[in-house]
Amino acid sequence: MYNLIKNNIPKFLKNFLIFFPVLISKNQINNQIFYDLIFGFLIFCLITFIIYITNDFIDYKKDKSNILKKKNKVKSYFTKSQIVYLNLFFLPLLVLSAKLDLFSSYLILYIFSFYIYTFKTKFIKFVDLIFLNSFYIFRLLYGCDLVGIEISYWFIIFFSTLFFILSIFKRIIQIKINNLKKKNKIISYSYQDILLLKKIISILILINSLTFLFYIFQGEIVYLQILSSNSTFINFDKANYIIIFFIYLTNLLILTKKVFKENIKKDIFNFVINDKLIILSLILIFLILVI
Repeated sequence: MYNLIKNNIPKFLKNFLIFFPVLISKNQINNQIFYDLIFGFLIFCLITFIIYITNDFIDYKKDKSNILKKKNKVKSYFTKSQIVYLNLFFLPLLVLSAKLDLFSSYLILYIFSFYIYTFKTKFIKFVDLIFLNSFYIFRLLYGCDLVGIEISYWFIIFFSTLFFILSIFKRIIQIKINNLKKKNKIISYSYQDILLLKKIISILILINSLTFLFYIFQGEIVYLQILSSNSTFINFDKANYIIIFFIYLTNLLILTKKVFKENIKKDIFNFVINDKLIILSLILIFLILVI
């Protein structure tokens, strides 16, 4: 069981998206906001832990053919009936969140989207990408609800395109690592889809980059302010954010090149959180923001 929890801990890093809205808002982080975010984060981690375990259990047979997920040993720890009981634990978690005044409709949407994705849309080409993207967006929106922030459309567009890019990276890596030349039981994609997926990535990178740039200069362009939110409209040093933009874009393009050239042999998320260049870039961005 220890190994099972240990293998899922890196996935919890995705839940730190819950903290992002307050970091880009005008809200002061007082004790109440701090505790709400911490306990909300813990509740979300418990929910995602159940989801990860359930997903691995359902995909157990399929994962035997998936090189990226051959370490799936969830059936060594859980039976089918135990998985059912584990999923029933969602109810007390939702009740607890309500008691702590941490409930949000996005918790419900996240759970239901998981079931729809697991049993239906996971097997539908391109629709699966929409659901993979939504799991990230629900984390952001839950963070907004926890601290009463109305996030701007800038961030919705930026993160939606970014997470779509990462989701497509995930599919391309799965295709290449598993040598999926035709219809298969692992995913609904094969080598025939790679060219189209690459074209979609190019379009998404363009939209994502332009969104970042327009966000920086939104104050100077009146008609762009319709995408802004009062709670996240902050006067900041544009020069610093332009530097951050180029650091971010450089990393995104390097990552794209590595995916296209088959230089990544693991899940894209695991690669990102362990890549030294990306980690150093994040540290540099943090220093630019705080100094």
